[in-house]
Amino acid sequence: MFLEIVRFEIIYRLRKPAVYGYFLLLLGFSCLVFMQGFLPLSEGQLVNSPASIALYCSGITMMMSLISSSIMGVPVYRDIEYNTRYHYFSLPIKVGGYFWGRFWGSFLVLLIISLSLPLGIFAGSQLGPMLGTLSADQYGPNTARFYLAAYCSIVVPNLFFSATVFFGLVAWLRTVKAVYSSGIFVLLAYLLGNFFIKAHPDPYLVHLSDPFALNGVRTIIGGWSAADKNSLTLPISGFFLANRCVWSAVGILIILLSGYSFSFHKMLQPGRLIKKSEKELPVAIRKLVPALSFGKMYRPKIAWSLFKVELFNCLRDNYFWIIVLAGTIFLLIVFPNAPANFGMRDFPRTAVHLFLWKENFLVYYYCILFFYAGEVLHREKLVGFHTINDALPPSSAVFLLAKFLAVLVLGCLLLFSTMLTSVLLQLARGYYQFNFQAYGKVLFIAEFPRLISCTLLAFFLHVLVNNKLVAIGIGLAYLVLCLLAVQTGFFNYHLLLFSSTPFYGISDFDTVGHMLVPVSWYNLYWSLCGGLLLLTAYLLFRRELPDGLKSRWQVARARFDKPVCNLALVLLVLFLSVGAYIYYNVSYLNQYLTEEEELSRKALLEKTLKRYESLPIPRVKAIRMTADLFPEKQQALFLADVSLVNSSGKAISELLTNGDFLHRYEISWQQNKLPYHVPLYYPRPVFSFFGPSIQASGYRLYKLPKTMEPGDSITLRIETEYSFTGFQNNLYGANFLKNGALMGICLPDFGYPADEELMDKSDRKKLGLPKIEDGTASANPLADTNRLQYNAAIDLLDFHITISTAADQRAMGSGELVKEWSSGGRNYSTYRSLKQGMYMLPGIVSGSYARHLDTVITESGNVDIELYYHPAHNQNIERLSEAYKKCIEEMSRLFGSYPYPQMRLVETTVYAPLHTNIAATDLFSEQYGWNVNSRLPVGIDYFLFNSARQVARQWWGNLVAPNNTQGAIGLRDGISTFCALLIYERVHGKQAVKPLLASVYNWYLQNSAWFAAKQQPVLSARLPTETDNKTALLLYALKETIGEAPLLELLNGFKENWQQKSAGPYAGIRDLYQYLKKHTPAALEEYLEENWEKICFYEIQVLAAKTRLDSSGNYMLDLTLDAHRLFVGKEGAEQEQPIAGRELDLFITYSSRQGGKQESTKQVVPLQSGINKILLPMRHKPVLLELDPAFKLFNRKRAEAPMAVD
Repeated sequence: MFLEIVRFEIIYRLRKPAVYGYFLLLLGFSCLVFMQGFLPLSEGQLVNSPASIALYCSGITMMMSLISSSIMGVPVYRDIEYNTRYHYFSLPIKVGGYFWGRFWGSFLVLLIISLSLPLGIFAGSQLGPMLGTLSADQYGPNTARFYLAAYCSIVVPNLFFSATVFFGLVAWLRTVKAVYSSGIFVLLAYLLGNFFIKAHPDPYLVHLSDPFALNGVRTIIGGWSAADKNSLTLPISGFFLANRCVWSAVGILIILLSGYSFSFHKMLQPGRLIKKSEKELPVAIRKLVPALSFGKMYRPKIAWSLFKVELFNCLRDNYFWIIVLAGTIFLLIVFPNAPANFGMRDFPRTAVHLFLWKENFLVYYYCILFFYAGEVLHREKLVGFHTINDALPPSSAVFLLAKFLAVLVLGCLLLFSTMLTSVLLQLARGYYQFNFQAYGKVLFIAEFPRLISCTLLAFFLHVLVNNKLVAIGIGLAYLVLCLLAVQTGFFNYHLLLFSSTPFYGISDFDTVGHMLVPVSWYNLYWSLCGGLLLLTAYLLFRRELPDGLKSRWQVARARFDKPVCNLALVLLVLFLSVGAYIYYNVSYLNQYLTEEEELSRKALLEKTLKRYESLPIPRVKAIRMTADLFPEKQQALFLADVSLVNSSGKAISELLTNGDFLHRYEISWQQNKLPYHVPLYYPRPVFSFFGPSIQASGYRLYKLPKTMEPGDSITLRIETEYSFTGFQNNLYGANFLKNGALMGICLPDFGYPADEELMDKSDRKKLGLPKIEDGTASANPLADTNRLQYNAAIDLLDFHITISTAADQRAMGSGELVKEWSSGGRNYSTYRSLKQGMYMLPGIVSGSYARHLDTVITESGNVDIELYYHPAHNQNIERLSEAYKKCIEEMSRLFGSYPYPQMRLVETTVYAPLHTNIAATDLFSEQYGWNVNSRLPVGIDYFLFNSARQVARQWWGNLVAPNNTQGAIGLRDGISTFCALLIYERVHGKQAVKPLLASVYNWYLQNSAWFAAKQQPVLSARLPTETDNKTALLLYALKETIGEAPLLELLNGFKENWQQKSAGPYAGIRDLYQYLKKHTPAALEEYLEENWEKICFYEIQVLAAKTRLDSSGNYMLDLTLDAHRLFVGKEGAEQEQPIAGRELDLFITYSSRQGGKQESTKQVVPLQSGINKILLPMRHKPVLLELDPAFKLFNRKRAEAPMAVD
């Protein structure tokens, strides 16, 4: 009987059109993805590489859980729903044969559907080069092993898990609601893993929390080189194997328990978790009281009664509260685990909670609303009430509206539960600064309308499809694809993506700020669209079982009377009007560019303007300017006198400028505007239907009033406006909020923009651009030693600025504060550079700040410490002030006097970088130190380290500026981080700096794995962790090797040679390296070359560490090590080379015989490739062993903590 039931289930399913629809949908989608290359490909990675296939399969099988629910969730429930369960006692069917026959028959059908995945991938890989959508060299051979590995290790286990969950729970609980609940729990598990991969990349959480292994696959292949991605399949070992085993075991356990507890007797009973009163009689019958009057108040009264019935039915549903509880638990896990800096977390601020909710949790609400829209619409059918429902007096419009409002109230309750969870967590953490304005704006103004439009879509699909699971699958798949299209950048034109709105951050400075306007317009647009969908649903809605399309069409025609027609016209006119207004702002006043258009514009820029790359540009020597900020209008006006000097050695008669980011700009000389022509025009964007066919770019080629011979100077007046017209498709004005601005001085750039050139090889080939060598797009990289990293046209700058802003705000600029005053209802301040000038690019900050003043006394004089912060963020002001005083004292001792009379620390918004600098001013985002919960016990002095890191840049970056060569930014970032480590060690001791060193090291190691193909040696570094973390670690290791005093002497000598140069060449990382190499012992030459000129990793593991006594009774440490050295080559390929002439530091902790007190010692042992047998005499018994405590060797097998000695 088992085989007959399996065969019956397969034949039954294969007669259903939905099965073929699923197969063709997955086949077409997979083919399209691989034909067009819609995949997150790294440089050099093939479209049909095994890594691409594995990642796609893990993601698509997660989406297939919707299909799995419709296939696996109904076989047993079908017999319950159609009452065939009563016949099984009279048939020769055994319980086991029935249960397992239903399961395996349905699962085999699911596997047949899943065969569309490899077939679609193969077809797309063939059609892509055949149709010319992608070039043939972007595809590799279609190796059967790659497909088989992904199918067997990812597709089959993922489908098996989802199949067991949906089938087992429905069989056990005997209600289709189990499908919803289990789907919710699976979704929450994935969301949780996705959250932790961003916030806390712990491998256990990342790999084991995701049942579909999507996050694990991303993590594994993220550390592969392009060659590995094109040739390796996922290793069935380690965390990946653990993930497969754990979740497969969970699935097996669920199905075994369900099979064990299943019986025909239980099938006759109502489902579990349903209240007794609900089992006896449908709520709709019990609660609905017939009205005796059909007057004017009949409809409102009956609508209110029906609304209460539907709402109370949902609220009395145990499954609803289980789902809400699961979501609350999810929030209670996510909210306290917001991203931390060096293990220190912020106070539970409202803005942080809301942002985490918005970015990680919204799709969960979509699922609940879709589920319960189906529940309320199909409730009468479920309880058998549909046979008489159509004979009742209330109109279908009243029935449908009551159901819709009930589901909408559920959405509102979910939002209130989010706010309540956040507030209770804040209370539990002793934090009482509740931002109810933020709750209101984000939850109920910005996001609740999205839930409304989602609910409207859900009702439309449920009425249209009239199949609960299919409607849920279609709706959620569409919404998730819309979200993925936006998040991946593939397509994000929000006018065409249902319920989509522009991204916005949440800041205590401005909450949602100006972005609330475009978000509200989009919400209105999609709500009106949803209203049209609900009206369509009303026309098609049948309270009894629909007879077919013909009968539904007849009902729709009968209902489409004059009032309905008028309502439809009003909604349609409003929908089109709002859409037209949004389009006017997004695509007429502004421009929306697709990803392809952005690439094409960069290619056109290079093809058109490349000939100007060799055009000499004058250097900016001085700027005298005024800046008038109008935050309430997000408008800034600048007027600058810019002094230029021709130091190029060639005559200059033309000047190429770029003001693409400016609203307008003009350049004049002696009150006469300079003539110019526009050398670059762009074609009209595809969505700008009403704009001109070609559009002028912001690039202009100005004719100078006179030819500048070498050594000549000229002063030009530049007038600019930085503002916004209308609103845009995406986030805009992030650097200029109505409260909280951080911007440059808004002058046009000079010269050819080499940094705008495309670097991706496949993009360059596709767009007809010539090949470029790895490293830089510049035609003459040697000339970049004469340019500064910050701006190719600026040398040591004499700068003077007067800033005005609104009366309730304070503005800060670069350099020394000269004076500040108020006049005409506005605040003014003047800033200037040092007499010698400054290197750092000028900037402007404005906002409503509280101020804290302090003073630090250094050997060269007093320095005023000024902290500007949001008034509510005052918890750590004293600690930040003390940290800055200590850092300025230490840096002044190490590298000479601080150059300015003031040191400002200013808080910026969430949109700003976490930390940045301008002359005499450090800028920390509100997420970076201001709101750290310093009451929590943490081993790292976060305030001291971060402050030291930024203060050091006033020397290394302001006094010594990096040139424009690759890796040169390491002079600023790497040395500053080293200085922070050194200051930390001087203040807290050598033992205390170890956790900090480990944190810096681990962050570099993680990024070297994630960006394996993009790694470069320090001398040509591109990644921030190379120019910052690795450079700092190398300097710290050098300090431990040659000593602190000799290294500081070398760095000071280097600084004296290169600081405040008025003209190039400027210092680069190669200059530092050659200086260090020249002045350090010759024995270190190979070590320096290995770590600065190359990329070298060690893999050193302790195989055994034991203590034994020799014949004299003395302790001996018997140590066995396994050591290997690997060098990283092009595109991340690694090659092992033997270890020669290397030494390894051992840090040994032993217990003395006098009272068992622990002491430590350092031992240096020679190291060779392979197995190392080491025997060391010890004065006392060793208990702990640590390899390479100073991180001299980049050991990828390094233990997280000292290991115990046996």
